Amino acid sequence: MLFVGYFEGIESERGLEWRCADSLSLRTFLGVAMDKRVPDHSSLSRMRTRLDGKVYDEVFRRILAIVESKGLLRGKVEGVDSTYLRADASMKSIVRKDTGDDYAAYLKKLCEAEGIHDPTVEDARRMDRSRKGKKTSNEEWQSPTDADARIVRLKDGRTRLGYKAEHVVDLETGAIVAADVYTGTTPIRRTLRPSLEAARTNVTAARSDSDDDDDAPPPATSSEGTREIVEVVGDKGYHKVQSLLELRRAQYRTYIPAPEQKGQRHFGDKGRMLAREAFHHNQARVRRAKAKRCFGNVARSSSAPSPLRARPGRIVASDFAVATTSESGTSSTPRQ
Repeated sequence: MLFVGYFEGIESERGLEWRCADSLSLRTFLGVAMDKRVPDHSSLSRMRTRLDGKVYDEVFRRILAIVESKGLLRGKVEGVDSTYLRADASMKSIVRKDTGDDYAAYLKKLCEAEGIHDPTVEDARRMDRSRKGKKTSNEEWQSPTDADARIVRLKDGRTRLGYKAEHVVDLETGAIVAADVYTGTTPIRRTLRPSLEAARTNVTAARSDSDDDDDAPPPATSSEGTREIVEVVGDKGYHKVQSLLELRRAQYRTYIPAPEQKGQRHFGDKGRMLAREAFHHNQARVRRAKAKRCFGNVARSSSAPSPLRARPGRIVASDFAVATTSESGTSSTPRQ
């Protein structure tokens, strides 16, 4: 039923129950006879909240094992990208962290501090439009219903509560090999390496499951110095000299274009000669024809917008774990 909800874009659990009960084809797909009732919507709610994130990680790897058995998993060239997902929480409900006041009560106090006696709603709005230094920051505001959601600016320019979803794609086949959800303010330098390591682990586990249907965990990887080199493609947002150096040491070959910068680059506080070498080697690879083909694959793999919305306390359990062909996640809680 979770697959049906994802493929048909049904976010409501009650709506999903009705859809499965009403459709003969879906009853056949689910194996539910006409004289039987489909699982209740409350069962889906319990599954979202009770199952541990490791369960969804295992499901994700089992699906990858099927992909591997069909010859659609390479793991040699990987593209990484991220996007913001709206949280299932409203900006109108945010409260101050220090006092617990909502936005209306906060504006009323500001009006009283300006000498406006018994301010009306219109007085508060007028004052809010004209006051200087107005901003809504995560240091001062939070959602009372979803403490993990962060105030982020979406690609269309709107400010909303949301999360950052990051996924890794096998560019040779288009298969999603890793996906995760982070808090909206987590910097890229803290998400890139964990996402790539998760992709490497998932590919290894999928190949192990494809070879034999054993529940034993995958064998431990060898030291980083002898690991297989994986080529990584990303956009300019992922270009950080420290990240390039870190990925090089971890046996990743990067193809990440550098953003335009005026003046001369300095590497003294970023690793000196090793950082300089990692930067220039990455730049040389970006200029190759192979890199241009990879960038085209990244653009195609991340062009379709995701219809999903992150829900408080159950961000990945239902919406992302079943999504193996879009921007999705595989753990039950966002990483900090």
